[in-house]
Amino acid sequence: MPNRRPHDHIGNFNFKVEIEGVTQGAFRNVEGLDSETEIVEYQ
Repeated sequence: MPNRRPHDHIGNFNFKVEIEGVTQGAFRNVEGLDSETEIVEYQ
């Protein structure tokens, strides 16, 4: 991560949870999540 700052402790993780600009947690993988996307056509 080229933009990593010395105090950035999530360097070994792939994801982080950020709430109101404050990192609350970090982790390497995610399982069990699902997403759904609705397509709205615009003409």
